[in-house]
Amino acid sequence: MRRRGSGLSSTRWVSHRCRASSYVTSDGNILSVEKCCVGSMYEEDMWYSSIKGKEMEEDVHGPFWVIGGKGYNLSKHVLTPVAEPANEKEIRFNEAHTKIQKVMRNTLGSMKWRFRCLMQLGFANDESLDKKNNIIKACCVLHNLAKKFSVPPPPVAGKIEPLHPSKLRTVPAEIIPEALKARQEIIDVKFSSSFNGQDTSNQNT
Repeated sequence: MRRRGSGLSSTRWVSHRCRASSYVTSDGNILSVEKCCVGSMYEEDMWYSSIKGKEMEEDVHGPFWVIGGKGYNLSKHVLTPVAEPANEKEIRFNEAHTKIQKVMRNTLGSMKWRFRCLMQLGFANDESLDKKNNIIKACCVLHNLAKKFSVPPPPVAGKIEPLHPSKLRTVPAEIIPEALKARQEIIDVKFSSSFNGQDTSNQNT
């Protein structure tokens, strides 16, 4: 099935004690935020239990991909990098994938810079998750408004908590053959030698 890229789906650390599932476009706007959870939860588990994740798996939004990092497995709607690229096409694909992931990292880093409350959420527990989720959502709305009206971020002051790496499973999940085939078709069509030298990160997949 031919699919189009829809930006990226990312479940990243908002702090080392609290995770939030966010969906960021390739130009740094935040489409949706949900599922504020304790930091020990796996990103992929949050994806499959989230409202947007369930909608995607049911094809509610049509044939779209979301871009997932190391905390995800390749699936019907989640496009991940090639673990061990074997040729130039796969290397170029991974480079384009990394560019999109960098947008996500820069977006969340900018939010922490602009909204220091995101660094002071404290420990997450079941009683406080709704409040923390509302704080994160409010910051995301203000972030999008700031981008829309070109409001610059405040000057750097102090240290910004770095984004923490994805939590990886010790046992890799089984790859769906259809998803593997679909990703390979994208690589063959969009990242062949004829596209070499072009900015493939902005092409629809």
